Amino acid sequence: WIPTLIKKSDANSGSQAPPAGKSAVKIYNAKMVGSYGLQIFFDDLHQEGIYSWDYLRGLSENKRKYMKEYIHALRMHDLSRHVRKRRKAAAAATPAIKQ
Repeated sequence: WIPTLIKKSDANSGSQAPPAGKSAVKIYNAKMVGSYGLQIFFDDLHQEGIYSWDYLRGLSENKRKYMKEYIHALRMHDLSRHVRKRRKAAAAATPAIKQ
């Protein structure tokens, strides 16, 4: 999730929901793109372009602010950073798969 997407697009209207359930996503690879920056590959198989060194520095310097904004946006949409587990009752009602 790129924190500035919400700010630039629909921060005031609150209509754009941020991606939820991403607390366990990890970087599995990164490759330098010339001297410009990095292309980052995440284990949920998304790769959102190339990140400049200045942009990455800005993320690092403002990480607390961006995280607060992200969590606020999630709450506005009744979402969570964590994958929601199925309730036991719902799991029990689901028929077992026969092998």
